[in-house]
Amino acid sequence: MSEAIKKSDLIQGSPFEEIGREISATLGILERFDAEVKSIAKTMNGELSTAQKKTVQDINAINQAEIESEKLMQQKLRTQKMQLDLVKKQEQISQQAQRQAEKEARATASQIRAQEKLNSVYSRVDQKLSGMVKPTEI
Repeated sequence: MSEAIKKSDLIQGSPFEEIGREISATLGILERFDAEVKSIAKTMNGELSTAQKKTVQDINAINQAEIESEKLMQQKLRTQKMQLDLVKKQEQISQQAQRQAEKEARATASQIRAQEKLNSVYSRVDQKLSGMVKPTEI
């Protein structure tokens, strides 16, 4: 059961010296890592927290602008509807004015025809009367 120990199995010099160097190198790496983590934490604590507040403020501003935009859109739609109603009313008024003008034109034409008819009757009567009456010589 016992095995022979060879010379290559034995460490010469200080056996913990190499481990000490590795530990020192690792500690240096860990210290740099710790410094980086602290730097990142400081950045996150300072700059990112203000950035987050700004972002929240920006989101609130965007939401407010969206609400205002929606209000303006509703107002625009109401205004367009009112404009369409006004155009319809103007068309109705224009049509009523046109109908009234046509009605007045027909009434005037009827009056003219009636007047012409009366004038023609009077002229016939005048002709008959002038034919009956002979001019007397003086």
